[in-house]
Order: sequence, then C-alpha cells, then structure tokens
Amino acid sequence: LNWLIKVLQDAEDKKQIVHFIRHVPNSNRCTQEWSRNFDEIVNRYESTIAAIYTGHVHNDDIIIHYRDGANRT
Repeated sequence: LNWLIKVLQDAEDKKQIVHFIRHVPNSNRCTQEWSRNFDEIVNRYESTIAAIYTGHVHNDDIIIHYRDGANRT
C-alpha cells in the first residue's frame, strides 16, 4: 500500500485524475487491517481517484464505496 500512496500523492501533486484497476475487490479474503487501510487511502485521495474497477466476482455487480465503510450493491 505504500507504493499506492506514493502514486496517488504524485498524481494529486500534478492535479491528475486516476482510474484504479485491480483484480480482486475488498472482501473477507482480505485482512480487516488491509481493507481498513485501503479504505482510508481511498477516502484520503477521493478527489484524485475517479473510479476503481475490479473483477474476479464472475457476475455483473456494482459495489459503491461509501465513506462509512459500508458496501451497498
């Protein structure tokens, strides 16, 4: 996650927008600590991250990230 922070900070400094593509969404497969840290990073850089796209779920779902940490489908 340190690498991600550096990339997002660099983008923010340059006033760039980031589209984030990753394979696996946050789930019970991630540790709670990792998921919490990732959510904090997303919240911190919310004006830099335009969208986060994930795959792996094998169906057509849309999950919206809310600041309170809840996922609503």
